[in-house]
Amino acid sequence: MSEMEPIGVLVAEDEYFVAEMIKGMLREAGYRIAGEACDGQEAARMTEQRRPDVVLMDIAMPGMDGLRAAREIQDRCPTPIVMLTAHDSPALVE
Repeated sequence: MSEMEPIGVLVAEDEYFVAEMIKGMLREAGYRIAGEACDGQEAARMTEQRRPDVVLMDIAMPGMDGLRAAREIQDRCPTPIVMLTAHDSPALVE
């Protein structure tokens, strides 16, 4: 019986310390960090290049936001995306 490869997660978060905390928690839980992006454009490019199993994406990032990046990723290379936000605005969450 062979050991399964850990799930690869691309972390898209513009706040350095938040990204570090998320990556640490993911590693501790047994996930593999497939990459780290600081904005939506980088997240879309890295997802297409590295083909992670899942993308953990902040909604509010500079330049291209996470919502637009998620649309681009789904158009280019459909990948599961989990959206994160610290905002509690009902409109943004919707």
